Amino acid sequence: MTADPKHSRLTPIALALAGLLLSAPLAPAEERSVPAASEKPANAAETASEKTKAKAEKLRRTNRAAWKALAPGLEFAAVEVVFEAEEADRIALYRFDPALFRLTQHHDYDAPTVSKWRERLGAVLVINAGFFLKADDKRGIKWGAPATPLLIDGARMGPKRYHAKHGVLLFGPRAADAPQVAFRDFGGKATRVRLRRFGYDNAVVSYPTLIDFDGKVRAGGTGARSKRTFIGIDKAGRVLIGVTRERSFSLPELGEYLRELPGLDAAYVLNLDGGVRSAIAASIGEHGYEDDNGYELPLVIAVAPR
Repeated sequence: MTADPKHSRLTPIALALAGLLLSAPLAPAEERSVPAASEKPANAAETASEKTKAKAEKLRRTNRAAWKALAPGLEFAAVEVVFEAEEADRIALYRFDPALFRLTQHHDYDAPTVSKWRERLGAVLVINAGFFLKADDKRGIKWGAPATPLLIDGARMGPKRYHAKHGVLLFGPRAADAPQVAFRDFGGKATRVRLRRFGYDNAVVSYPTLIDFDGKVRAGGTGARSKRTFIGIDKAGRVLIGVTRERSFSLPELGEYLRELPGLDAAYVLNLDGGVRSAIAASIGEHGYEDDNGYELPLVIAVAPR
């Protein structure tokens, strides 16, 4: 899938950020959809370089997550990624108490835009979710088919055989005493995915792990920068959701940035599908936030009150 021309160039400020974060030349944004049911990131043991860490340190000195309450159990922070006193990017961050708000997952081959999804579902918040496939008539694959294994209200979708190295988001527990939202990490070792064994009715296998439970950044790759969508949990058990507005972060850079961001306190963060279809629509009370570029989204995750 080819990136839309309006996303093919960085702004001057984003270029400055790119120069600060990595000395490597800019690479084109990665494809959003993947051609086969296997993961493509670099070895999970690969971590960001010491140079990336040092430059992320310079950025974080001028940034923090300043949370604003939107409702009991739901907060928002607009994090300005600042370089040389100018805003280079903005990350829309939400965190919520899973005892008061719930996650749902949805798939539709007709693929509404993120704002249409939110209107349809009546949700507080909707983001793009897991990776999906291009159409392949020879293999009988429809555009928008899940590229990784999913459970949606107990129904399995995606490839039947799949080995994952990174993580899985779980919600909708079958046991009354289980956490409402959980993550399981495969620790960088290729593992046959059997989602029903986790005891949840909803699951999203994705990659890479941006921050693992040991605080390590496990995202590797070539340093290509793109828009990003991610989901995680903080050390108090609140769910974290974030979307960047610009193409300013590679995956290792984003992992380092989030790990060191004051006020985030992330315990685990998993990357979701990114690129030109990285999108968000939120509305509650007087608060509204939307980054909808008009692209169709076959897979979304939504947040709604319990």
